[in-house]
Amino acid sequence: MDSLVLFLWSVIDHWGSLMTGGIIIAIIVVIEHYLGKSLTWGIFLAVALLFFTYASYLAWDDEHTKLRNTEQQLATEREQLTTVRDQNAKKSGEVKRVQVAQLQRFAFLATSLIRRRFADDKNGIVMPTDPEFQKYEADAHKWINDTATWILENLGEKSQQRFLNITDTDVIDHDQTDPVNQDHFNIVWNLQRYRQNIQMIINTMDLK
Repeated sequence: MDSLVLFLWSVIDHWGSLMTGGIIIAIIVVIEHYLGKSLTWGIFLAVALLFFTYASYLAWDDEHTKLRNTEQQLATEREQLTTVRDQNAKKSGEVKRVQVAQLQRFAFLATSLIRRRFADDKNGIVMPTDPEFQKYEADAHKWINDTATWILENLGEKSQQRFLNITDTDVIDHDQTDPVNQDHFNIVWNLQRYRQNIQMIINTMDLK
C-alpha cells in the first residue's frame, strides 16, 4: 500500500512539473497568439491527460531505475562477500597446512626420541640413574609439554585433550626399539601413543 501511495505521489509530482513547466506555458501562449483565441477546456483536458500518461511513465521509469540500481548493488555486495569468503577460506587452508606441518614436525621429533640410542648402553642395559638416561627422560617430558602447549595455543583445548589422552590409544606404528630398562620401555610406549594421537588430529583437519 505504501508503495502504491509513493508511486501515485511520484506521478503527481511529474505531472505537476510537466503542466507548470515554462516551456509548456510558452507553447500554449504561442498557440493562442497564433489562433487569436484561448484554447478550449477540452484541449486543456486532452493535454492534461497526455501529460498524466507521460508522468505515469516517468514515475514507472524512476521505480524501475531504483529497482535496477538496487539489484546491481546487491549483486555487487554478493560478489564482494563471495570474494571475502574465498579469501578467508584460502587463508584458513594455508594456516591449517602450516599447522599440519608443525604437527608432523612434532611427530618426527617423537620418532627421534623413540629411536635414540645410548652411548652408555652396556649389554642392552642403562640404569635409570645414568645422567644420559636422565637427560633422555627430561627431553621426552619436554617434548610432551612443548607439543601440548603448542596444540592448546593453536588448535584449542579439545585438541590438546585429544593429544594428552593416551589411555585408549592403540599404537599402529610400532618402532623396533629395544628398551634398556623399564622406564625406557614406558617412555617409548607412551611416546608412540602420543605420536599416534598427533596423527589422529591431523586426520581430522580439513585442508580444503
